[in-house]
Amino acid sequence: SFMEILPSRDLNTIRSYFYGFSLKQRQAVTHVVMDMNASYATLVPELFPNAQIVIDRFHIVQLMTRAINTIRTGIQNLLDKHSREYKIMKNGWRLFLKKYSNLETTHRKYMRG
Repeated sequence: SFMEILPSRDLNTIRSYFYGFSLKQRQAVTHVVMDMNASYATLVPELFPNAQIVIDRFHIVQLMTRAINTIRTGIQNLLDKHSREYKIMKNGWRLFLKKYSNLETTHRKYMRG
């Protein structure tokens, strides 16, 4: 196993680098782990015809975190800024991102507002 850093992330640089490997070598690749860049996804079948695309966990979590925050702030914008619900959502935003198994269910916590 080795690692190489390419001088650029543009498609032409990536394409020319991987075309330096034989078709047989590229056909042996079974999985390509990547972020959610759509242009990369179009390049994978061309370079690695037998590979399956796997989106890395970091980018999936990042996408879901942004989606949850977008929904939360959208709901907050519908609420009165002085309401209890608004203040709970504003101050307790970390709870919406917390892993379910890490939520405290046995002790009550007083939340101002």
